[in-house]
Amino acid sequence: MATSSALSVRVDPHRCEGHGLCLLEAPGFFDLTADETAFCTTDPGPDHLIAIQAAVAACPRQAITITDAPDPNREDGP
Repeated sequence: MATSSALSVRVDPHRCEGHGLCLLEAPGFFDLTADETAFCTTDPGPDHLIAIQAAVAACPRQAITITDAPDPNREDGP
């Protein structure tokens, strides 16, 4: 059974100022720590890409990055 690969979402804690716009754009995927730094609560699947991209675009400090997470079922090689 093939699984869809997740997206790896990272919030740079040194850039984040806790505006919380990511929480509004992608509810359920971001939260704030006690010191109001955002973090991604889970690696979303590709079907949530549009919401995550909206969160990236809304971040005034450009603290959020998205990369493809490695697929554990993928076999590299010839």
